[in-house]
Amino acid sequence: MGSERPHDSMSSLRLGVMRDIESTLPTRKRASKACLACRARKVRCDVALHSTPCTNCRISRGECIVRGRPAKYRTSKGNKQNTSTNTPLGQLQVPSPSSPRNPSEPAGLELQQNGSTPITDDGLDHSTLCQRRPSVTGRHLGQYRTYGSETLHDNLWNGLQRTNAAESLIDTGSEADTSRENASHTDPHAEIQADASRISGSQSRLNANLSYSEYHFIEVDDFSELPAEDIRFLRAQGCLEVPAMPALDRFVQQYFLHVHPLLPMIDEANFWDVFNNNCHDHGQPSKISIFTFQAMLFSCCCFVPLDTLHEVGFRNVRHARATLYRRAKALFDFDGKRDLISTSQGAILLSYAPDNHNRRINTFWLGVAIQFAKDANAHQYYLDQTITDKQRNVKKRLWWCCIIRDRILPLGVRRPLFITNAHFDFSNSPLTANDLDEEIGYSNVYDSGTKRSLAELLEILCNLAVSLTDIIMILYPIDGNPTTSLDELRLSRLRVHIERGKADLSQWFDNASVHFPTPAGLGDTHESVILHTNVVYVYYHSARMALCHHEILLLEMDSKSDTSYPKQLHRSKRELQEAQSSLTDIMKELLQLKLARYLPIAVVPVASLLLVLHILDVKLSSTRSQHSMRQRRLQVFVEVMNVLQSMYDSTDRVSDAIEQLIAYLGPNDSLQNARASTFADTQETQCSSSAIFSSNSTSSEAASTTINDWSDVLLRRRSCYLRIMMTLDITFSKGEFPKETDFPEPLQTSHLAAYLPLYRE
Repeated sequence: MGSERPHDSMSSLRLGVMRDIESTLPTRKRASKACLACRARKVRCDVALHSTPCTNCRISRGECIVRGRPAKYRTSKGNKQNTSTNTPLGQLQVPSPSSPRNPSEPAGLELQQNGSTPITDDGLDHSTLCQRRPSVTGRHLGQYRTYGSETLHDNLWNGLQRTNAAESLIDTGSEADTSRENASHTDPHAEIQADASRISGSQSRLNANLSYSEYHFIEVDDFSELPAEDIRFLRAQGCLEVPAMPALDRFVQQYFLHVHPLLPMIDEANFWDVFNNNCHDHGQPSKISIFTFQAMLFSCCCFVPLDTLHEVGFRNVRHARATLYRRAKALFDFDGKRDLISTSQGAILLSYAPDNHNRRINTFWLGVAIQFAKDANAHQYYLDQTITDKQRNVKKRLWWCCIIRDRILPLGVRRPLFITNAHFDFSNSPLTANDLDEEIGYSNVYDSGTKRSLAELLEILCNLAVSLTDIIMILYPIDGNPTTSLDELRLSRLRVHIERGKADLSQWFDNASVHFPTPAGLGDTHESVILHTNVVYVYYHSARMALCHHEILLLEMDSKSDTSYPKQLHRSKRELQEAQSSLTDIMKELLQLKLARYLPIAVVPVASLLLVLHILDVKLSSTRSQHSMRQRRLQVFVEVMNVLQSMYDSTDRVSDAIEQLIAYLGPNDSLQNARASTFADTQETQCSSSAIFSSNSTSSEAASTTINDWSDVLLRRRSCYLRIMMTLDITFSKGEFPKETDFPEPLQTSHLAAYLPLYRE
């Protein structure tokens, strides 16, 4: 599905890899002719040797225009020719890396290397795609290498004395002028920096993106071992560029407003210090890896105002997500050297990956993040006595952010955990609000009071993550064994674990609601606190509903020998109704406060579930007044899904699945034959071949025909209700609408045909 559907780490800059410049450089004569672009950039042009386009323009895919210079002497009228008197384009004045950039000052704009190349909906340009194929030796998913550029590379560098192919290509791919060339003998490091800072004046007016080297807070990864064509690919894809000011400032603000509060793996105080080139009592600020920073831009771009996205060349939120994800992913795929913590931080953010052909890519990135965090010994932050308190804090934040994502993501996509009780003792020095004390008073987006509230909310979320550990292991076991294959003893034990999980959630809520009452909008509370409090409660209610659905499945399997089955079923229904009502109130509040557009992608699964339930209610309405009232409730989730759909492309697939599911439950000509052939012997079939489901379930379902809302479907058409829930579970887990064989036999159409349709138009 296209993205345009409407509904649808080292500690210092890695420039030390440059080889020493040889002391004997051959002198070269000045070119007799140069195109306008090379003249503006003050680089050597070979247009006199090879005609147009010159090598530089051919690489950058720019327009190569050659115009004669004005004659030194007057020409006679008869011999006067048309000559251009165009003034050479000026150089962009760039602030020095040691001085902070004033966000209010307009920043220059740099032309992307692929600026004239059409970009596809997923952010990939066609010409580059035609030149690349998967690397046979690449160890990462989706690793690419470019081919067919050797000849071009040889032509470019033939006869030129170069210091280091990787660095010169990363920075500008151009030669320095004579003054910088002389200075490079004493300070080659400065030459690379100066080359990287030189931006063409003509290019600066055409694109709102700048080279990373324009920003002192960004640390480039070490690509010294990469072949030149790979670096060209990274440059051509914009991987070494970031938005210009003031757009970049808006991106960063949105990151710390809407991503950082519940995933604080970046030290905000340190970030603002290095971003603003400040130095406070907590020491020299650390630079941000370009990989991590590109991942930050990706994770927050969906919250950036649309006009800002347009300024930096994105058509919409989806285009921004696809393009920024591709850039960060390419930096990872090409295996630039950086510290382990930076790699883990970036991978965590990429676990918010947009939808593509690999439906489990988000789980892949989470696994990468956890592995790199382990390699950095982040999971042993409380044991390592060789590190400083600041280093311990960095590792502690990182590890607990891995834990948080390892709860929220599996809860939504119905997959097993990576970090269990066997891997980590969650009682060992958990992350608390005190661990964020260094950030209080140093935020550029929050006052101290709001920052303290968000730190306390984070502690509440960490407590929820601990409670969710056993719950998710019950719901989505690591061994992958389906619940329907368990014997009676294991089923009985599982039900005990479910009760314990419910008790843990209840205890968590009692404690959380004291500090953060619900509705969260009551009182004079900062909008961000309202938003993130509601998001945390969405996670809580999602877990409640998932536990109830799992319990209903177990009850249905074991109800034959359980006399308390009806009572427990009604209790589960009541708990589901409470969770649904609370979630509806949360979504209404966020819509009224215009905060729904800041909801994370993790909200999509629960919003989809509630959308289905409300659609069922509308379809099952018995009176017009009832229909109108339910339609208004449904509209809440329609609006929420519309907002989510404008940002997250995975919602297209979810929307299609919901349409298919609702159609399946209603009048469907393709099911008529199945219904007719199975209606007569349904009781016999379900009792014999589907013995794991109770026989009294069949009789009770067949006995009642009054279905007025989704709770009636739960009580009187339990097989149908479980089919609905499992359809959504499989859709989120596999990323596609389930096939009949994905369901256990009792929930396949041949066994449900007698009880369908649930509604009639």
